[in-house]
Amino acid sequence: IQRARAGDHAALRHVTEWKNVGGRNGEIYPVAFHEHPQKEASFQFFLGGLPGYLEPGGQHQFRAAFANRTKVWGKFWHHVLFGSPLFDRHTLRARRHELLGQIPPLEDVPLQGHWAIYDDYCLWFGQKLAHLQQNNAQVSERILDRALMMWSMHNGELPL
Repeated sequence: IQRARAGDHAALRHVTEWKNVGGRNGEIYPVAFHEHPQKEASFQFFLGGLPGYLEPGGQHQFRAAFANRTKVWGKFWHHVLFGSPLFDRHTLRARRHELLGQIPPLEDVPLQGHWAIYDDYCLWFGQKLAHLQQNNAQVSERILDRALMMWSMHNGELPL
């Protein structure tokens, strides 16, 4: 991840293709972007703007570039480049359960306004992590993210 965060194209491809590793039965299946033209086009768009994203203040340029496209991959690449929490429909669903006290239906993150939803989630995630670390300092961002994802998968059918 450190090489990817520094802008290494091969490392970025590797972490991107392995983003969704591990199915319900533990199988491993990287997403070979070169076999999926739309995904490859998104990845190439991302790489095209990478020099600007890596500059000071590049996070704003990144968010503008991904304001209305590839909401899932945009959040993942945001995580890779800027170290923000991972975010997907699993983690959003688990958060909504905690806030609403019910298991919400599976749903996609809305495309319009998704950065505001993400920022709200990141704030909540940081507060949740700090609270958990008060009781157990070994709880990491990775552990919390994995727990949220596994909770969502256990409490609803969502094909990977």
